[in-house]
Amino acid sequence: MSGPLRRAVALAALLAAISGSRAYAQDAQAASAGQTAQSSRGGWFGAGLGYATFRTDCTNCERDDLYSAGGGLSVGGGLAINDQIDAGGELCWASTEVGAGEYRAAFVLGVVQFRPWRGHGFYIKGGLGLAYIRASFAVDGEATESTPKGLGVHYGAGWMFGRGRRVSFAPFGAHYVASLGDLATTGGVAENPVSNVWFAGVNIFIR
Repeated sequence: MSGPLRRAVALAALLAAISGSRAYAQDAQAASAGQTAQSSRGGWFGAGLGYATFRTDCTNCERDDLYSAGGGLSVGGGLAINDQIDAGGELCWASTEVGAGEYRAAFVLGVVQFRPWRGHGFYIKGGLGLAYIRASFAVDGEATESTPKGLGVHYGAGWMFGRGRRVSFAPFGAHYVASLGDLATTGGVAENPVSNVWFAGVNIFIR
């Protein structure tokens, strides 16, 4: 074999080796990415208890100091889209006593939870759906009950401890808002009533 031919064969072998190593590296990276993506996906379930404060107001309401406190719980579940984003649904229920009556709010929402930093447990969450209110109270000595429903909006934030484990927990704070539209009452029409629920508690997550 002549010198030029040997050099050509050696160059071809070298190029083939380089091409093969690059292809192997690309395949390995693709497989690793696929495994990471696969491991980051899956179902999740969460449940939490907490302390809730309430405030309801409307455009033509005479009082704007109707604050009260009570308790609440939330239950949710869905899928992990990737390492940073979870999506699913949530049910939040909270109740309080107002005078001699009771006020209950329930929110049925679609929610998205986002972790801005992969190495930290901080997350933010938002949701949109329906709000159901049930209020029982006394007017001039007579029991009255109102059950309006409307648009529900939610946002909040928390910190997840043990987020890489199967079971983790997260203290959180959240704000739930119910926009109920005009509402007929015994005293007239309440214009654009809005019910606010501030919720602080602890969630347990299972993945």
